[in-house]
Amino acid sequence: MESKFCIPTKQEVDFLEKHFHSLDVLEFYSKGKYISLIDRFPRSLTEDEIEREPLSYSRDWEPSAKEKQKYLLDEKKFLRFFSSIYHFHKKNNVFVYCRDFADININDFRYLEDTNTQNMAVEGLSYLKESSQGVLKTSDLATLEVFVKLTLREAIYCNFFFIDSLSVLIGYYEMSFLLYCNDPETLKKYEDFAIESNLFSRKPNIG
Repeated sequence: MESKFCIPTKQEVDFLEKHFHSLDVLEFYSKGKYISLIDRFPRSLTEDEIEREPLSYSRDWEPSAKEKQKYLLDEKKFLRFFSSIYHFHKKNNVFVYCRDFADININDFRYLEDTNTQNMAVEGLSYLKESSQGVLKTSDLATLEVFVKLTLREAIYCNFFFIDSLSVLIGYYEMSFLLYCNDPETLKKYEDFAIESNLFSRKPNIG
């Protein structure tokens, strides 16, 4: 079966680093002009709300647990969000960078309960490590969704680069993404996709 992954060329990696300054965009994110937090909540939660909400995925949840069912419903919103972005960019290659890729091991993929999805993640890991820079590219939506799920469940943290619009979604904590882009039109487009997916786009509180 043909692989859904590719290792980017040196020229492609150089392009990413030139336009985003670093593959680990989080290093200078707060200096960005057109940025946003894509979240399932319209505001920061109070302490009482935090106690009631499943902020992070737990492998200890039973399949029928209310917390898990709610979490998976929210996860579907993000998958819809990414699908909209993927199609907006005409199904072109998405570059996926994984921080700390050298420290990832197969046990991290236990967060994915489906065997086929786990196998895709293991294959992707081999490409991440082979690339020596922790970056791969894919134009396959199902493959992209594997790394979105791993990021949402905080098994690993990935950045998703969309070259056509010079934008990147940075995997962040507690089921959220940081958006970094270069112009207000792209920012507005992402905000619209968030609304369509029943998510929220708001100002990030990052120093």
